[in-house]
Amino acid sequence: MRYILTLVATFFVVTLNAQIDNSLTNLGDGRETARMYMLPYSTADEALEAAGEIRKSKYVRPMEQWTMEQADEATLHKAQFAYPFSWINRLVFVHVGAVGGAYDLYVNDEYVGSSANGFLPAEFNVTKYVHEDMNSVTISVPRQHWSQTLECFDGKKEVAPIEVYAFSQPVIRVRDVVHSARIDATGKMANVDVSLVVKTESLNEKRARIHYELVAADTVVVEYGYRDMSVGMRGEDTVKFMARVPVSALWSELSPTRLKLNFKTQVEGRYAEYYSLPTTFRELSYEQGQISINGKGVELRFGDVDPTTATAATLQELKRQGYNAVRVGEGVVPRSFYRLCESEGVYVVVCVPINSSASGESRKVGGNPTNDPAWREAYLDRAMATYRSTCDFGCVVGYELAAESANGINLYESYMLLKSLETKRPISYSDGGDEWNNDAVK
Repeated sequence: MRYILTLVATFFVVTLNAQIDNSLTNLGDGRETARMYMLPYSTADEALEAAGEIRKSKYVRPMEQWTMEQADEATLHKAQFAYPFSWINRLVFVHVGAVGGAYDLYVNDEYVGSSANGFLPAEFNVTKYVHEDMNSVTISVPRQHWSQTLECFDGKKEVAPIEVYAFSQPVIRVRDVVHSARIDATGKMANVDVSLVVKTESLNEKRARIHYELVAADTVVVEYGYRDMSVGMRGEDTVKFMARVPVSALWSELSPTRLKLNFKTQVEGRYAEYYSLPTTFRELSYEQGQISINGKGVELRFGDVDPTTATAATLQELKRQGYNAVRVGEGVVPRSFYRLCESEGVYVVVCVPINSSASGESRKVGGNPTNDPAWREAYLDRAMATYRSTCDFGCVVGYELAAESANGINLYESYMLLKSLETKRPISYSDGGDEWNNDAVK
């Protein structure tokens, strides 16, 4: 047990103290594979009304009322959520959007898991820790943790948990969505590919029917259909479909068009969950330092905004000043910020949340951890989570490996990892200079 039980008066009180792991091996216990933001709803109307935003519903319980306590070695953030009768025989997850530092997660005072990176979203399967009625959630953020070596962010401050919610899905569920678009030879139409990743936690084979539709201009159904599938024990498979849309339906800064991707799952004859995701499709290419969106070259003009406080008016003023892009990612970036950039037509380059500038620029032993193989997994873990949680936002047009972190083996490997996942967008590292792990962008 990481925490000790202390008897106070006649009550047992759980005192949560952080355990510092200096081995660099505990990157995170119990985390689900990082994915794009998506939430299930119990009806089509409920999903359409939510429009991809976090809304309280039959299957979603946002946690917004937090209390903060100071323990010996950690700050404790506490909240509660209700487990309704409708969640029985379903899976339950807790999504932690961002905390601002490494953390341990407890549900009903039981240790669930941890993350050494509190700046990117993480999800935890808490099914076996929850019960009907009220459940408590504690996020314990240690004051000292080895991961802080990678977090020399300007203006970094302790923040209350952002975008934290509990949600329920059936045993066989849609786990992720991936899509792409490419303009055909006519230059007037685009082929859109959509993949729905389906996963089951069942110990035996599960069958499901996945219904889907792609809607433009709110009412025009571009494509629809369904796929029957069978997924083996704790397995994962993918449902794919293609559609053709006019180039005018693709997203760009001048035309921030979004289509609706609606889908629902049917298990044993019953509809189990509904989704409606505002989705941006655009074709991106990168050649010789030049990014093109939908076949047209784009010059990125970067302005400064705080993603934790930015509003539509903030981004509109940014564009009035002649800027069309922002760099984000070192610190906390709410997922809602990317949605905002998509709606306002602002390009985003996402920086992996790494800044080890306090360790200096030396690549020798004892210098910057960027060139220390012992830190390899910590760097790769952050690069992978950054990509998986942002790759399907159309506004994201590139990735930055780190900020002010010298250079060395760990950023070389991070570059190769992202290149293996991303074939279109540039992977840059401004502090890398002319080294090979820096795709220059005009």
